[in-house]
Amino acid sequence: MLKRFIIFTLMAALVVSCVGCTGSKPPEIDPQQAMDTILADIIFEDTLMDISGNAAANFYPGLSAVSESYAIRISATAITTEEVAVVKAREGSTAAEVKSVLELRVDEQKFRYESYLPGQLPKLENAVIEAKGDYVIMIICEDDTKAKSVISELFK
Repeated sequence: MLKRFIIFTLMAALVVSCVGCTGSKPPEIDPQQAMDTILADIIFEDTLMDISGNAAANFYPGLSAVSESYAIRISATAITTEEVAVVKAREGSTAAEVKSVLELRVDEQKFRYESYLPGQLPKLENAVIEAKGDYVIMIICEDDTKAKSVISELFK
């Protein structure tokens, strides 16, 4: 009887510990749907234009090597640094690799705007780049607190 009780207790502990180890499943995000949400929830000063293919490769060197899919919008006028990117990492690549491509873009923009329109630098200094699972989202806007909140909701 005692032997059965011990076996039952150990099995119950094993089941409970396995359930606790499963963790949360990484999010599945459609980049275009996420972009639509971001554009609806955040107020941008400028019109943001969609870029893809060769244009995206020009603005984000190396992105095609590490991304499976993405949605990117950049300032249509270049008068602001506002920009949004939602990227899914390619199989065999990591979100960290994607994040480094986006960080390079921010660094390049800082270099360009420091003499062109230095008033835009605070947006770049506060660029929000978050990664979860296979996804990376970057938002460059006036309200970085709102950007963080929107990204947090997308990653739930």
